Amino acid sequence: MQAFRKGTSRRASSCSYCGSLDHQVNKCPIVEDDWAEISHGRMPLDSDVSSWYKHGRNWGHWYQNAQQGAAKVVAARERARIKKSTTPRPRKCGFCGEHGHTRRDCQQMKSFVAQCQKANANWRVAAYKRIVGELGIYVGSAIKVEQGYGRDRQGHIALITSVNFDELNVMTGYDGYGVQHHEEYLQPLKIEAIVNGKAKKVSFARPQCDDVVSLRAVRNGSGWSPSLYIQKLTSNATPLGESWVRDNPDCWEWLAKKKSLESLKQMGIYEHITDWASKTQ
Repeated sequence: MQAFRKGTSRRASSCSYCGSLDHQVNKCPIVEDDWAEISHGRMPLDSDVSSWYKHGRNWGHWYQNAQQGAAKVVAARERARIKKSTTPRPRKCGFCGEHGHTRRDCQQMKSFVAQCQKANANWRVAAYKRIVGELGIYVGSAIKVEQGYGRDRQGHIALITSVNFDELNVMTGYDGYGVQHHEEYLQPLKIEAIVNGKAKKVSFARPQCDDVVSLRAVRNGSGWSPSLYIQKLTSNATPLGESWVRDNPDCWEWLAKKKSLESLKQMGIYEHITDWASKTQ
């Protein structure tokens, strides 16, 4: 293929009107004068354009090219004038809304991200106590669940096979009630277990949900017709290590880059983060 042939060089650009290699047509020094003559019915036969134009049979092309070339010169001159006269718009930060800086060097955004880190660390301490310690939710743990509806509900022993601990963060405690598209920011809790030889998703009843694990986080993770958690049972499985508490991934800038400070406040996310950042564990 010729495009990849060794030694191939790009052809030099030239003026589409006079053919000069020194400029583009929008900076052609003769096209406006030529067009001024041609537009009044006079062919500038002493012009420095190609002699091809000067043959009578080609005057139609000359007319058209001179008209287009002159228009491009005028347009380029106008663009330069506007660019020179236009006052640059002051920079405005997409996070805090203040002028004079952007998100890149916004101190309020940096402070918010730091609060997210602290809030998540505090939440993980509380989540470990609640989910692992009190509820006994971890891989290999035995729990009691109920299945069915109304009077047909029956209790069963379930063995937990999967918990999405690596995905859980402070937004698992975010409720997002009344917030449009809250599911984009809420982190669901997903628990799977073997019940009577079948893989089932596990959910919680409302009293078992709180500010550590919101009801919406549970429902978004369990889907329809899950097994309902009742209580933890004695288990020989090894609980989740406390190193999970200290594992605080640096992934919070996405939240600050996606939304403004004002929108985070309107959605209740800012209050949720600052509340958890202030908790003493």
